Amino acid sequence: MRAMMRLATFALSTVVPLIAASITTSISTLGTNGSGDTVYHYVYTLVDVQLQLNQELEIRFDAAQFRELSHGLAPDMFDLLLFQPNNPLGAPGRFSAVANAGNLSGGVFSVDASFFGAGSPYVQEFFVNQLDAQGIFLLGTVTSGLTAIPEPGTRWLGISGMLAAGIMKAMGRLRR
Repeated sequence: MRAMMRLATFALSTVVPLIAASITTSISTLGTNGSGDTVYHYVYTLVDVQLQLNQELEIRFDAAQFRELSHGLAPDMFDLLLFQPNNPLGAPGRFSAVANAGNLSGGVFSVDASFFGAGSPYVQEFFVNQLDAQGIFLLGTVTSGLTAIPEPGTRWLGISGMLAAGIMKAMGRLRR
């Protein structure tokens, strides 16, 4: 029975790749604009992330706190669009970088945002979306988060560990 348990654990750990992927964020103050808004510079760095053809890194800026997005930058092989907050009324601002080739690994993405909300700015919600060839939202969000892309390898490692512990516990009860 223990040999079967070891074999199952080995199979799970080799079939499911353990990939550490993350998005780090840094925010710096650039000053104020003519409207008196504080302008912040957001930098998102993708580490060990592979974006496929027509996958989009989307960063949303709350229309109740941000007035304008500007100076967006994305690595080569990405199409970049900035959608302004409140256009249409109530819509969030969006930083959209779409991969126009497959297997694009990470990179640095940045945008300036004028903030008029109370308090200090925060890390913006981001998504990795799958779009079709015409740029239409396709399969829903591949990944979303507030500070980092979830690490699928860590999730599967945790699941396999809980499964192994459950089986071991059950085996211990069977021996009594």
